[in-house]
Amino acid sequence: MKTQRTPCDSVCEIKIKSVGNRFGSLGCRNKTRKVPLNNYLDFLLNFYLDLWLLGRILRMPTLQPSLGKILIVDDSLGMLETLEDILTDKNFEVITANDPIKALQKVRDHSFQLVLLDIKMPGRNGVELLQEMKRINPSLRAIMITAYAAEDLVKEAIMEGAYTVIYKPFNIDRIIDLIQRAVSDITKI
Repeated sequence: MKTQRTPCDSVCEIKIKSVGNRFGSLGCRNKTRKVPLNNYLDFLLNFYLDLWLLGRILRMPTLQPSLGKILIVDDSLGMLETLEDILTDKNFEVITANDPIKALQKVRDHSFQLVLLDIKMPGRNGVELLQEMKRINPSLRAIMITAYAAEDLVKEAIMEGAYTVIYKPFNIDRIIDLIQRAVSDITKI
């Protein structure tokens, strides 16, 4: 009977290039170490986690004032996170909600200059949600986002006062430009 090796029992060779030694010289030398694969995977995970954290620290907002407070409402968590990261990097204050009830509560609790609102969501469509948000904050601007060709909802959204409608997938530079224009139009009023 043969024994099988599990991935954790495997050995991986790592080449380490070190600069200097314990005496402080700057000579470069290569070392090869054999480590268990599970240690190597832990090393890689920690290394990439450190890189990710360093990237987040380097992208921390500066002490510049916020360009505006934006609410993003979408049932797709990936879309929320992506837009939040991009707009935060552009110095907007961003709050997200992944369902209409949470979004309405956030509109009651905060004063937003702009809302990015998905037209099609489970439970309530974005146009109905926009109407309710406008009852709470009549000066609220909205940019509607949709992945569907729901022309009747798009027309209704424009009639309800949406600033514009953007179709997914969208160009990030274009949406940033539209957001900046919408927020700057509000501050001019």
